[in-house]
Amino acid sequence: GLRDLTARALAWLEAVGVRAGDRVLLLAENSPEWQAVAVAAQTLQAEPAALFASLAALPAQEIARRVSPRVLFVSTEAQWQKLAPIAEELARGGLRAVLSTAPLTGAPAGVIARTVAAALAEVALDREDFEARARAVAETDPFLLLFTSGTTGRQKGVRLCQRAIVTAIEGGATVTGTDEHDIGLHLLPFGHIAGHDQYSLALAQGHGLIM
Repeated sequence: GLRDLTARALAWLEAVGVRAGDRVLLLAENSPEWQAVAVAAQTLQAEPAALFASLAALPAQEIARRVSPRVLFVSTEAQWQKLAPIAEELARGGLRAVLSTAPLTGAPAGVIARTVAAALAEVALDREDFEARARAVAETDPFLLLFTSGTTGRQKGVRLCQRAIVTAIEGGATVTGTDEHDIGLHLLPFGHIAGHDQYSLALAQGHGLIM
């Protein structure tokens, strides 16, 4: 399930050196793996940084330089190729690993490259440790680093803490009228805060989503 996937992602991120205050950059389409990596980073008090999967190579590279990630999560070879030209530069800035849902080519020397399936098979699952860490996350700890569209200038990073998403869930539960019996249609990317609001509300209420 998603909980086990997230717990294994946490163990792997920690094994490759992710610590509190580090950043994990996500350039991928919506998927359970996307959320598992993001929540695992949050549980380590690291900061997930979300990019739209539709972003072109040059703006993706510009943001990646600013983020200076410890780990990069991409979905496909096509997404990886947007950042591959600056991979060595990112490695000099602290990039230690690239995680992907499909095999990649051309990772820099010294940077670990793993598929999700391979990476999560390398670590042991400890549910009790994961749940204890999750309970220890504070409302001021990082939830997500999002970026504006850039239509009126340089894309700006917006930092959201855990309390921000809790407030969104509480407000959503009040105004939507959904409950555990509903099934929602999820259309927005996880690079958009409303995409997280709907996803997180569904998790909190225990209802299904079609993605």
